[in-house]
Amino acid sequence: MTSRTDEDHGARSAQDRLLWVLRRWPTVLGVTTGAFIVSDMSDGSEAALVLVVAALAYLATAVLERQGLIWAVVAAEMVVVVVLQSLDVDPVPVLAVAAVVLALVGAVRRRWGPSRFETLYPWLTGLFLVAGLVGAYAIPVPAGVVVGVALIGHAVWDAVHWRKDAVVSRPFAEWCGTLDFVLGVGVLVVVLG
Repeated sequence: MTSRTDEDHGARSAQDRLLWVLRRWPTVLGVTTGAFIVSDMSDGSEAALVLVVAALAYLATAVLERQGLIWAVVAAEMVVVVVLQSLDVDPVPVLAVAAVVLALVGAVRRRWGPSRFETLYPWLTGLFLVAGLVGAYAIPVPAGVVVGVALIGHAVWDAVHWRKDAVVSRPFAEWCGTLDFVLGVGVLVVVLG
């Protein structure tokens, strides 16, 4: 026979778990999204597009200087990706060119400085874009390793954004960091497993 206290504790515990999930919805969504993408991967190169989309989205939001626009920027990118794919156009090089243009716009607008964080922005974006291009077009195993490691690196970059509460909104940085980490580890497991 269970006591009233045990029942109250069980109800509180379930309620606490639900509240945690509600507060950490970006983490839950990131893990779910990452696991879904990994479950449909064949060689890991599919994740290169995620890396390029993330790099371009952060760069665009930095140039716009509006943290709250990140969700709309990613949604717009996804529409562009779907349209390009429906026209049999590879979205990776198109998004990479858009990122180069945005980096130049940011330079003209003097967006890349004086802080160390801002100075790193175009360079790290370039690094993530190169990793995405390698992942999309190189031999599968090395490409997958590059993409997996770069996604984990982007998860660290997401954590910096979350901690600084800079460029993108904190919920987005949490979602993207979780997604990148789960996806990066998943790509490495698929490629090296």
